[in-house]
Amino acid sequence: MRALGTIGNRLLSGEYRAPKRDKTQLAMHLSEWAFPPRESLHPVAVRRESPENEPMFRTFSSAPLWAAACACLTLWTGPAQAQAAEKALQVLILNSYDESTVPYAQARGAFMEELPRLLQSRVAFRQYDLEARGHELEKDHDLKVRLLQSRFTDAQPDLVVAIGPPAVHFSEHLRGAFGAEPPFIVVSAKEYTDPVVLRATDAAVATRIPYAESVQDILRLKPDTSSILFVFGASEHERRLAAAAGQVLQ
Repeated sequence: MRALGTIGNRLLSGEYRAPKRDKTQLAMHLSEWAFPPRESLHPVAVRRESPENEPMFRTFSSAPLWAAACACLTLWTGPAQAQAAEKALQVLILNSYDESTVPYAQARGAFMEELPRLLQSRVAFRQYDLEARGHELEKDHDLKVRLLQSRFTDAQPDLVVAIGPPAVHFSEHLRGAFGAEPPFIVVSAKEYTDPVVLRATDAAVATRIPYAESVQDILRLKPDTSSILFVFGASEHERRLAAAAGQVLQ
């Protein structure tokens, strides 16, 4: 709990809900996968729910918020971490597009930095890019699930992190795909994370795109600006983002 206490001293923005729960253990496996960390300055919010729906509320900025979610994982490991100190926690990260897509890259980088720091042990990150820019993702769900199952035949993931709307949607198809069901963390805008049914071991991180703040920054830097153009893609969730931006900027 010390990790959560330290994070609590840096309350800034977002919403964190953590239920009371018994400690559980995560299996630990060997791997040589590793990726460099990045930082995130985007405001996010972590949602955790218990079956009894007894949430506690705390507020954090992005990096501390990720730390809060990771700290819960630290508590879950318990004695298993000491018994398997030489092994690595297997983390599967589902990227909606690819690992360089902004702003998801920053959110993922913050998580990849905080988790090993709080666990004080090796973490093996495996990333799978859904490349969800076309309209073929839905019909390829079963194929992608089978592909991921084949990649984890020897050591199943101990944690699955889905980043962005397409990945959050796809993660629902991964339920039950691996033997012992790992915890899931879903990361996206609030309208995408709210409908997700969370088990006691799952968490949701609701991100917020600061449209109004971006406009204010532009006007502060260049007061004579007369027009600002926001460009969105044509996918379903990008159209939703455009609608949300329009409501904020009216």
